[in-house]
Amino acid sequence: MLAEVARLMRPGGIYMLITYGAPKERLTLLNQVQCCWEVELYIMPTPEYQLKWSNGAAHAMMEKVALTVDRQLPPDYVLKNPESHFIYVCYKSDIVTEDNSMVAGQDDAMTSF
Repeated sequence: MLAEVARLMRPGGIYMLITYGAPKERLTLLNQVQCCWEVELYIMPTPEYQLKWSNGAAHAMMEKVALTVDRQLPPDYVLKNPESHFIYVCYKSDIVTEDNSMVAGQDDAMTSF
């Protein structure tokens, strides 16, 4: 399904996946060879978890996770709350080379809204 989403996206397009699916499984799917995009991962704890750690003051806490060069979680990354919302933002490149590597990425994609 994700390969078809990537195929149908225009160059510079953005695909967002918001799920409870943990990064270990989802990043493997999002990093398929057919999907020529860069992936950013954000983690947003559930409201119950936010209230528990913010002394009753509700506010949005979203953490951007720096992925490794091979687009996976760092080996030492510890997930604080496994029931978090995982937000995957996929930026399709403007130009794809023969080896499916990206030439232009998210900086150009952000201006194409």
